[in-house]
Amino acid sequence: MKKLSTLTLTGQGTQALLEKGKLVLGKGRLMQGIRALMTVSIANASGTSRALTDAERQSFLDGYSLKLSYGKNGRRTPYNMLTLTRLQRIARFLYGSEWEGYTSTTMGLARTLTTGATTQVQLYVTIPTGRLWQLGAQRRLFGVGRTQAAGMQLELFRKVDVLPSGFTVSGNVTFDIIPDDYSKKGPEQWTYLPEWLEVDETDKVARLPRGCVLLAVERSSTLAASQLTDIAAFVDGEELYTNMSAAQAYTQVLDLPNQPAEGDISDRETVLYSITSDMELRDWLSGNFRVEQITKTLGTTRLGGLVIPIPEHGEVLADVADAAGKNGRNKTLKAVSAAAYYGIAGGELPHSLYPYLPMVLLDTDDKEFQRFPGLVSQGGGATDVYLPGSLIANGRAMYAQAMANQEPALAEDVVRQAALAVPGCVQDTHGLSRQGSPVLTSVRALLTA
Repeated sequence: MKKLSTLTLTGQGTQALLEKGKLVLGKGRLMQGIRALMTVSIANASGTSRALTDAERQSFLDGYSLKLSYGKNGRRTPYNMLTLTRLQRIARFLYGSEWEGYTSTTMGLARTLTTGATTQVQLYVTIPTGRLWQLGAQRRLFGVGRTQAAGMQLELFRKVDVLPSGFTVSGNVTFDIIPDDYSKKGPEQWTYLPEWLEVDETDKVARLPRGCVLLAVERSSTLAASQLTDIAAFVDGEELYTNMSAAQAYTQVLDLPNQPAEGDISDRETVLYSITSDMELRDWLSGNFRVEQITKTLGTTRLGGLVIPIPEHGEVLADVADAAGKNGRNKTLKAVSAAAYYGIAGGELPHSLYPYLPMVLLDTDDKEFQRFPGLVSQGGGATDVYLPGSLIANGRAMYAQAMANQEPALAEDVVRQAALAVPGCVQDTHGLSRQGSPVLTSVRALLTA
């Protein structure tokens, strides 16, 4: 991991920007996060030498925030003006560990601050960009490739320095930007990252936007202090639990006490749902998470969630063209669903989960460029659905045979299997069972011409 840049915040009310093109990865590298080494000098004139308490450290980090954006025109903002305390909780959940330096008593934020002196402290602000420790051996599936990273923009904000009486920040606060990346064989990829979203309850119900929900929390209190004593939780029509307190759901349904302590954020807020390490990828839930107070015991449920979005068809086309254009690789690229490229589906991955997997980016030098269906853009030009000639020939024959046998469902399955390899094919949280898509229409036209 190599330092790429240093962002400097010169005082309260200032901000710093890591522009597009500055987050540079080496070829064959995949980024699971960005490590920003925060260095701050704290002067102690309180008359007592001591370390900051956890509550004081939280208040201090709450005075800083960031924004991360990517995609065509910075369309996607997974972290939009999030405080560092919020980001810390997200990182604990996705990485399964605490920020390095947060609890350190040697050089970290928990270091003793000598009275009458100025002490430098450091911690790594880790910004997840694909890390999912819960996936075990598959956790390296998600991450950001070099073309996507080059289009990212990071903004840091120093709003206010909140410290106990007698303590002040001395001088600038700096952040050394270091990619948390690793070597990965094969072509690069593009991942639509989980996004943090917040909503408040209306008529006893709070709903998150649609997508693949990884985490849902009630933001107003810790689990131990939660006033939610009679609630129900759903993802679309699937009931997760009902007539339970938040604490009962946490232990009896979600079984979250078996999570690693550092990755469990119930000491900060009330966890209502979470993916866990004993889940398979196929067990993830796609839809709208909602929680209902059956018996009203909390004034307002303040719901927060980490949700992987379903990118719209036009967005996917624009991102592929941008990756192939002068701002990206500047060559012909084909985007293929990671489910097809890596053979993840195996007949067991629900169609509803296809939108959340990365895109693999192949160029004409890749030996498998002609093998898969996908979206193709020539140097940033219009993005079109492409099927290999052999697949078109075989698909047309299978489709015609199924129709001749009066098996329209089987004929439609031929179309679907070819289309699922194309990013953006699935545009609904229920997969292809309720609605089609422009990709599906294009593939059907190619196989029935």
